[in-house]
Amino acid sequence: MRAASRTLSVVLCFLPLLPVKCSPVFGSNDPIHIIMHDETSPTWNLAPLDEVLMDVHNTGNYQLNGSQADAQWEALIPANGGLVRLGPHQELFMVSMYHQLKCLDIIRRDYVFGSMGKNGTDPLTRHCLNYIRQMVLCRGDRRLECVVDPFGEHAVQVRGTQTCHDWRQVYDHFE
Repeated sequence: MRAASRTLSVVLCFLPLLPVKCSPVFGSNDPIHIIMHDETSPTWNLAPLDEVLMDVHNTGNYQLNGSQADAQWEALIPANGGLVRLGPHQELFMVSMYHQLKCLDIIRRDYVFGSMGKNGTDPLTRHCLNYIRQMVLCRGDRRLECVVDPFGEHAVQVRGTQTCHDWRQVYDHFE
């Protein structure tokens, strides 16, 4: 249980930063256009996201369990699941930001309800933890965070104002 608690703590540390770093690559104003960097990594070509200042701090929102927590986590994903159909064949895609948020919720639920079991074999949770790890590494945030107590429970203090991409603009495309 202690290892699961540490894993969840690490994942949740990145929660305030994920909306900052997980927006798709944007380009021209044509939302129907898809840029193919290679055969496996298309991007949704929308207008560039504005930069906004975001206060990063611990919050009472997005707790682990309870009906309010479930509602808040579910509200992060648009009604259609963050899916878009693009291109001449109307291929179905999920915006990476929503995939990441959905995975955090899956990890949260698994932690709360223990559906993963003792041997850690739930494939969806394993997928999500691996996917979040890859996305954090992919975005490589180099901001420095103050070390408060290198051996304490909360070793790093992630407070302050940061310049972020305005993820609300991504939500606007789903309203």
